[in-house]
Amino acid sequence: MKTFVYKFKISDVIETYKKRIRESSDKDTYTTAVYEPNAKKKSDKNGRTVFVNLDPLVGSLIKKDDIKTGYVICASDHTTSGVYVNHFETGVMDDLNTYLTKEHPFTPNKYLHNIWDHTFLNADAHLKAMDVGKSASVLIIDGKLQLGKFEDIVYAEFDYRPDKTFTVALFGEEA
Repeated sequence: MKTFVYKFKISDVIETYKKRIRESSDKDTYTTAVYEPNAKKKSDKNGRTVFVNLDPLVGSLIKKDDIKTGYVICASDHTTSGVYVNHFETGVMDDLNTYLTKEHPFTPNKYLHNIWDHTFLNADAHLKAMDVGKSASVLIIDGKLQLGKFEDIVYAEFDYRPDKTFTVALFGEEA
């Protein structure tokens, strides 16, 4: 069994998605491969939450490494982000964000962690990441991710900083 491990900076992945869309559509926008639910809202400390669909990236790695059968693990490298499998659709992500923000609002004085760590004031992001989980595993069969019709691998960031990373590990037999 072959093993391939990749580490990506989330800001680079986001910018790659944006660049591909700009080049293919002559627009200064990007597809829902990147979704920022609070980009236009005044809540939850603007710009901290970002959802990224990892399917195109993981699919390209499977093809590049010529994996026929195996599995992939996508994992966050930070305590304020996570990876999960679900529908990458704006309504679902808005609902998830609304739920998590209600359960863990950005209220810096509420959390003991923020008293200990005055720099980031991100206790709410830690709790949100715990709710979605650190990693997701998906089977690869016939060189394709085994996801349901409405399933995607989603990276969820709750305290965005451009230098944050995530890991993709592929395990499998080559074609």
